[in-house]
Amino acid sequence: MIIKRMSYFYMTSFGLLFLMNIPPETTGQGESRRQEPGDFVKQDIGGLSPKHAPDIPDDSTENITIFTRILDRLLDGYDNRLRPGLGDAVTEVKTDIYVTSFGPVSDTDMEYTIDVFFRQTWHDERLKFDGPMKVLPLNNLLASKIWTPDTFFHNGKKSVAHNMTTPNKLLRLIDNGTLLYTMRLTIHAECPMHLEDFPMDVHACPLKFGSYAYTKAEVVYSWTLGKNKSVEVAQDGSRLNQYDLLGHVVGTDIIRSSTGEYVVMTTHFHLKRKIGYFVIQTYLPCIMTVILSQVSFWLNRESVPARTVFVWDPLAPYRLPAHCSLLLSSLLLSAVVEAAGEVPATTAALASHEPGFWLSGAPPVGAH
Repeated sequence: MIIKRMSYFYMTSFGLLFLMNIPPETTGQGESRRQEPGDFVKQDIGGLSPKHAPDIPDDSTENITIFTRILDRLLDGYDNRLRPGLGDAVTEVKTDIYVTSFGPVSDTDMEYTIDVFFRQTWHDERLKFDGPMKVLPLNNLLASKIWTPDTFFHNGKKSVAHNMTTPNKLLRLIDNGTLLYTMRLTIHAECPMHLEDFPMDVHACPLKFGSYAYTKAEVVYSWTLGKNKSVEVAQDGSRLNQYDLLGHVVGTDIIRSSTGEYVVMTTHFHLKRKIGYFVIQTYLPCIMTVILSQVSFWLNRESVPARTVFVWDPLAPYRLPAHCSLLLSSLLLSAVVEAAGEVPATTAALASHEPGFWLSGAPPVGAH
């Protein structure tokens, strides 16, 4: 009896051990599967406590959502065809200019080139907002959806708005409805010149701008920082080889036309020609030519070979007379300089009518 009970106990124990060592498998619904080595890692990762994986709200995403709603609300029903304060008040546009590059100046075409950051500021009650930020930086795409001033340059021959790599425009919206609109422009503007005093002439090249369609009863312009600080030229902004930029004068004018009176903002850039450039290029060669021609007065009239030594001309080997060689050299020099655009055509024409122009050839002719 005891032996039977012991055998039964051992058989039961072996059976339980056998069942415990069988790994579970999953073959279908309701069936278990064998536990894989990676399950422990997966369970650990999935069971991280909030201390290791906190649920932090994304402030950037939240701000984007808020301002997207603000912009949608501001632009809902906004008519960019109507200026701010229509029928109630005059719209004031404050402007200032930062000149990054001035020049070159063309005497022949009487124009100059200027590269500027052109800034405009105005107030639009329709764009007030309340949000976590007081200033909202925007790109140039929104500028086409809101009202912007129709500013143009009165004396501009050609104006280029830079678009590389994207349009060089900046738009900022302040929570009280004030807008700052900045763009980078390259302007080719007219510069009337009086060349009677060439090459000791002084010029004032203007830059004029204002509204194209709105009269002073609708839109007025003013300088943001006053007349003394609203136009600034970079220290390394001069691109002039024949002029010195002496300074600039800022002002405001009113022009009258058949459609009304308009506000025009003006800036005059004062230029003075560098006399040293023309002393070396024009005056010094002519002076040396005249001095050289005087040497022949000290030579014997009969010493023709000695007189031809002092002829400054590439054609000297042909033994041309001194006055012919000098005149040909002067004409050749004038033609080359004028063709290169160094001397304005107007100046050359004025000089040709001056008695001194023809009398300057008298000493070389007399020397012969």
